[in-house]
Amino acid sequence: MDDMQILREIGADVQAPGHARLTPVRQRLLDEIAQPRRRRGSWRLAVVGTAAAVVAAGLLTVVPTPKAGPQDAVKPPPPINYAAITTPRDTEWIYRKVAVYKAPLNFVNDLNPITIKNRTTGKEYTGNYATSDYYEEWRRYGGNEKHRLEADGHEGAADGGWGTPKAMRSKVAKLPDDPARLLTALRDVIPIEDDLQESTNNANYRRIVETFSSVDLIPARVRTSLFHALGTIPGVLIDDKPVKDAAGRTALAVYEPDSQHTASLNLRVELLLDPQTHQYLGERTLYLAGGKINGKIATEDTVVDSSAMVELAVTGAFPERP
Repeated sequence: MDDMQILREIGADVQAPGHARLTPVRQRLLDEIAQPRRRRGSWRLAVVGTAAAVVAAGLLTVVPTPKAGPQDAVKPPPPINYAAITTPRDTEWIYRKVAVYKAPLNFVNDLNPITIKNRTTGKEYTGNYATSDYYEEWRRYGGNEKHRLEADGHEGAADGGWGTPKAMRSKVAKLPDDPARLLTALRDVIPIEDDLQESTNNANYRRIVETFSSVDLIPARVRTSLFHALGTIPGVLIDDKPVKDAAGRTALAVYEPDSQHTASLNLRVELLLDPQTHQYLGERTLYLAGGKINGKIATEDTVVDSSAMVELAVTGAFPERP
């Protein structure tokens, strides 16, 4: 099913606590400005080549495409082989490799230029230089064991997750098609509290983003239902042109813009999906026009932080790789 058909159907349809990624989301965004990032990005979502249909449906508002980041020149990796992860055993592990891009720019008042060291070359950079890196994660399919390795081999803190990969697959496969019922059902799948996300709309949006990003295999029917549900959440916007993720792949960028916290930091955070399949690709953060970058007023939205899942596979043990 293509995006045009999905958006037509959207138009026809319309008349928890303590988790490592969500409760500290405000601090994470502050940290984005202060230091290079080595973990996954934040939020938002988009659709390619369907601007007219989106406007006609009156559900998703088209917004201009931001200034591209240096990662746009990266040669895209091969597509993820989802067929290879369809039937893991409980003792096997889900492996992910995530590319990350960080523009170590100095924001707002230009008081403290950032100096970082490229962990591959050892070279130090100060100011407006882009860096690329990656990390790897392993989660046991039928259990709670998890590991994370940075590009330099250092073992970092793995995200706590919302349950075992096996349990999350089972819950997501049972989600209903109806958008209102789906949003209600997601409260049990992704148990975050509305007041921690500023509003019910933000919380509903965030639950969908977390479903896309944390479940390793989502059935096509459920991906379509999640996409439909996004169109029913007030304030969800869509880019008017294709964007690129941190791996250089074409992506849809949809985002919900009414977060008071991100607005106060002059940031926008987006979820990136595959244009045809709506599989999760990654996330990225933009610094919006009007704020200061390296002492100058920015005239364009600028990609400053991005992540992209580039490999997903089943392995027999940690730290075994595909």
